[in-house]
Amino acid sequence: MKQIIPIASGKGGVGKTTTVVNLGISLARKGKTVILIDLDLGESNLHTALGIKNIKPGLGHFINKRESSFESLVQETGIDKLYLITGDSLFPGAANLPYFQKKKIIKSIKDLTADYILLDIGSGSSYNVVDFFLISPESLIVTIPETTALLNAYSFIKNSLYRLVYLALPPRSEERVFFNNFCTQSIEKGENSLTQLIKTLEGFDKDLGERIHKSMMHFNPHIIFNMSLSDDEKLITDKLINITRKNLDKKINTAAQIPWVNEMRRSSIVMKPYLQLYQDSIYEESINGLSDYIMKNFKFTFS
Repeated sequence: MKQIIPIASGKGGVGKTTTVVNLGISLARKGKTVILIDLDLGESNLHTALGIKNIKPGLGHFINKRESSFESLVQETGIDKLYLITGDSLFPGAANLPYFQKKKIIKSIKDLTADYILLDIGSGSSYNVVDFFLISPESLIVTIPETTALLNAYSFIKNSLYRLVYLALPPRSEERVFFNNFCTQSIEKGENSLTQLIKTLEGFDKDLGERIHKSMMHFNPHIIFNMSLSDDEKLITDKLINITRKNLDKKINTAAQIPWVNEMRRSSIVMKPYLQLYQDSIYEESINGLSDYIMKNFKFTFS
């Protein structure tokens, strides 16, 4: 049994990749076998954060049929129990996958063997990003306590929920026509709501409505508020939780509030994970708290 945890962000520059790396180390130190997968296609740099040269086959080889076995892409990181699949941004077109290739990658990820598989997904809300994010009911969104980052995190959650509904609708159906028309109107201005959309779709097909409700119940993003400077910033980050509940009727949970540490810049310069450079820091305490949170609260597993 394994847990697959997609980790995304509404925008770049919020420390998503460094969080993925250090979280992986924390879980590995607790005896869990962990595979990190760089799904930030087109801008992959997970290997750089680990201080590993990108010289072995990665996702680009698999996408371009230069490597037939997905499992053979798994490489050691030099850290016990921690493994990596690189993203291969050197291949043009990797950032714009057709849906059938995404499905093939998703199936291959589910076939891997590990306790935890952490997916470092690109920022933004493109279909590539959102479809990988929806692989698992339990997921993480990294943001920082700044208004633009929080608004982008909210937009990401909203787009993920709407994509979840869209994928449940029959192709070329009347329901999809209605959905597309519905999405041309703002939900923030009170013109529409996600609840209203689902209620209307139930009128088309009761079974479809039940499937959508079930999918919504299994959508459980958890928020990581990164680079926090003080406890007072929780008042800012609470706005994201409140607006998501108000506009999307969706409760989200805070997985961790991780402090800003000046030494993180050195970690980036020397290309070595923070947890390997520094011990007994407030950052390490927060990351270990995050891994404890995951081990306790993330229940959905893949066989």
